[in-house]
Amino acid sequence: MKRVDELIIKQRKIPIKIKKLEALLRRLPMSHSKWKEVVAEAARSWAGYRGEESLDYYLSFLPDKEYFIFHDLRIPYKTHHFQMDFLIQTNYFLLILEVKNISGTITFDPDLNQMIRTLNGIEEAFPDPVQQVKHQQFQLSSLLQQKKYKNVPIESLVVMANPYSLLKMPAKRPDYLQKVIRSTRLLEKIQFFHKKHKDEKLTRSELRKISKLLLINDTPHNPNMLQRFELSKSDILPGVFCEKCSTMTMSRSKGSWVCNHCSYSYKNAHLNALEDYSFLINSTISNSETRKFLQLSSSSVAQKLLKTSNFTPTGTTKDRRYHLYC
Repeated sequence: MKRVDELIIKQRKIPIKIKKLEALLRRLPMSHSKWKEVVAEAARSWAGYRGEESLDYYLSFLPDKEYFIFHDLRIPYKTHHFQMDFLIQTNYFLLILEVKNISGTITFDPDLNQMIRTLNGIEEAFPDPVQQVKHQQFQLSSLLQQKKYKNVPIESLVVMANPYSLLKMPAKRPDYLQKVIRSTRLLEKIQFFHKKHKDEKLTRSELRKISKLLLINDTPHNPNMLQRFELSKSDILPGVFCEKCSTMTMSRSKGSWVCNHCSYSYKNAHLNALEDYSFLINSTISNSETRKFLQLSSSSVAQKLLKTSNFTPTGTTKDRRYHLYC
């Protein structure tokens, strides 16, 4: 989040979900029955992230002073949350973008509320993104009305970011032709919405207030990976990962970590390991858990690593725990 010409913008960053999936791929044996499922989930998540990232080129042509652009907002609504890949705010209208980065032949089937991807002869069903973005539109409108921002036009689009996918639209549904676009048409559609909404609905001050409201309520998705894939702590490989040869074979030697496989040396390799621990197991750790996870034999070495890493301790000496990253 930063201020640019008094505009509050939520910048994109790699989602915590992707970071946790990458940690799980490092820590789950390839022979595990869940391995392929985790690989597939990580691939889908990275594809979605890169699809959103590809829109930055087109959005960079929009004048900074006229637009508030938010990446990946997740807002509470009643008993759940709704997530928007992009929200673009102007004085005249708001625009929600649902981005899909999917390869193959994509067939939209509104009658059954699904989108079908055919790739290499295999069909796979996804939720209909047109209905998804319409529901996001409804929820955002309801939220703004609750905050006394009434009659604010909200538009929505599904942006297909993969230029090589083959799109098949439903017959007799021209609304889908208007709602689903390629990335290359994004600026054209934004100009269309400007022509459609010519009256200013929000002042600059109101835009800033709505922006602050959304940022305060933004709640990034932070899934529990062990629950998501029905894993236990015992499934997670302990040890310190070597970033050079991608093996879990580093050991502590003379104040540093040395890889027993390629001899690569890195003083603070334990920080990456403890980050993995926080992503997958717990956001706090004890001395004994540190020794077990880093595979250290010395309690004093574990204590020194925890202290010099500036993790915040809580509890008495006997039950002291250190707060890690998440």
